[in-house]
Amino acid sequence: MGLMTIVKTQKIKSLQQILAKNHPQLGNILQQNQQTQALNDILHTYINDEIVKHCQIVRFAHGEMLLIVENAAWGTKLRYAIPDFIKALKVQPEFKDLKKIRYKLKQTVLQTSSSRKKSFPESTQKHAADLKQMAQKLQQQKSKNK
Repeated sequence: MGLMTIVKTQKIKSLQQILAKNHPQLGNILQQNQQTQALNDILHTYINDEIVKHCQIVRFAHGEMLLIVENAAWGTKLRYAIPDFIKALKVQPEFKDLKKIRYKLKQTVLQTSSSRKKSFPESTQKHAADLKQMAQKLQQQKSKNK
């Protein structure tokens, strides 16, 4: 029996099917991710606006859509476009219950003053240098005493 015959006779299971059977929670997460991606595809298909290129649906439930927006500038533009987006999307069966669109800004890693290397006051640097010098002297005394 050749490899092609084996492949044809055996049903190949998708990752989702395997996870759903063996790990139902992971299967549910994968299914939710696929549904969200499908909603994003619809959003990008039916809203022909530059703003949508900078948004992504994170969740849609109970008539409320949550979008992640790249930055504050696109968030501001989205805020003013929300009424038009709701009107345009409500005609699609997947969004017929859409009542509200909320958005959050995408979290970006920024170097803040607390994450930068802190510069210590001159007196602290002097104390550190003094401590280091004392430690070296103690080390030298220990090696002489051996």
